[in-house]
Amino acid sequence: MVVFILNENVTNFNRKWSTHDIMVTAILSIVLGLLNIPLTYLGSYLIAFPIVFPIMMGIGFFPLILVAYLIRKPGSVLLSSFIIMAVGVPFTPYGVVMLGQVLMYGLPLEIVFLLGRYRHFESWFMAIAGIVVNVIGGILFFISYGILNMDILIQLIIVVETIISGVLFAGLLSKWLGDAVLKTGVIR
Repeated sequence: MVVFILNENVTNFNRKWSTHDIMVTAILSIVLGLLNIPLTYLGSYLIAFPIVFPIMMGIGFFPLILVAYLIRKPGSVLLSSFIIMAVGVPFTPYGVVMLGQVLMYGLPLEIVFLLGRYRHFESWFMAIAGIVVNVIGGILFFISYGILNMDILIQLIIVVETIISGVLFAGLLSKWLGDAVLKTGVIR
């Protein structure tokens, strides 16, 4: 599938940003950044429950994928992730560390959408984008919180939950919400 995507004619790739695109991306990102603040606190509390946390992990990533789905321009994930994380800096316990998430999660997602040339937004592609960002988050979760020291069954449950959460909450939730927003005609 990736070979097919990479062999397509690159000249059809729409790289142009308008002022409208930048403003819509910024406004969406600010709103989603405000939504991300309580999600950050919820995630901070759920981290104590390693079986529960991976289920909600995908919800924290859906804003990044949603903006990419709605704007469909190269760089939209990096710009939106920077704004979303910058909004949370003064309001979350993580502070400036949140800006590091721009590279940890925004860059890999940007690469996924660039491989699809910002033209593939089918459900399967959105699910793959959700899996990619959730697996990266899951790897950091495994390393940071000592999940590798737990029983292998618990590790397998966490891996399955991480993938399911990535598909449902990060990928498909973004698609469903994005379709609903696009049907309203607010974003053209």
